[in-house]
Amino acid sequence: MNLGEADRIITIYTEREGKVAAVAKGIRRTKSRFGARLEVFTDLNLIIHRGKSLDIITNANTIDPHLGIVSNLDKINYGYAMLELVIKTAPEGQTDARLYQLLAAALDYLNKTDIDSGAVLVTFNIKLLAITGFLPNLSVCVVCGDKDKRTVKYSPADGGMVCGGCRASGREVFTVKEPVILLAHRLLYKHFVEVEAVPIEKRDVVELARLLRFHLAYHLNIKLKSEAFLE
Repeated sequence: MNLGEADRIITIYTEREGKVAAVAKGIRRTKSRFGARLEVFTDLNLIIHRGKSLDIITNANTIDPHLGIVSNLDKINYGYAMLELVIKTAPEGQTDARLYQLLAAALDYLNKTDIDSGAVLVTFNIKLLAITGFLPNLSVCVVCGDKDKRTVKYSPADGGMVCGGCRASGREVFTVKEPVILLAHRLLYKHFVEVEAVPIEKRDVVELARLLRFHLAYHLNIKLKSEAFLE
């Protein structure tokens, strides 16, 4: 966010402090001392001075600019979706090492891999929901709790799958095919580097992304601009 004539407020997700907003003075000038080091997707070491009202970035050293992302429009779009979800779900100043490690691993993998970026994003989303405690229940019927019954309907209001013998508490339900549920379980328990070995159908990725989008909108009241654009 621009500030004054030449400054900008930068939002950073950090390992030690969680989500932090700090001012980069003079960054909008042509000869800024920061150069491109504070661009989106850059992994870096920062020194931040605690101010009375606004913190100020005093030094920045690049670790990895993630050139594989910033040079690829497709990866840029999917990377933005990851960052937007973190920005909207992470409380300011609250440390979460697991979330930091997840974001770092996801961006590093997106930077290097040639597999479908949509699969990387949906893997990131489902892992983030697990970390934050908002993962939809895809294992059992959320109404009767029976894990042996066939569940084919997803109910946003109930937060998971509903079997054919139960009625969802909300009116809005949609059918989810079994391969989509199986894919969700596989991606949840795989490291990013293992995703390449998972048999993935594009249509299943699209359906799983749709399910997670409904879930975020209903339970976290989050509608991602980037996800709507990608769809």
